[in-house]
Amino acid sequence: MQDWIWPILIAASQGVLAYGLTFVNKLVQLVAHTLEAHIELLIQREEASTVKGPPGEADVNPAQSQPSV
Repeated sequence: MQDWIWPILIAASQGVLAYGLTFVNKLVQLVAHTLEAHIELLIQREEASTVKGPPGEADVNPAQSQPSV
């Protein structure tokens, strides 16, 4: 192969490598932020259900649960 082609090939491969690493880095950041938001949402739901109690008990009005005489 010609001697002048090697610097071009090396520069191109470095550019592809840099682009690939940047893409992978952005992808990992996106996955991490999505996972973090999902975990925060799960924690908020858990805290809300702990404060409210089980879904069936919090919605029942005591006046409605007793039959009127």
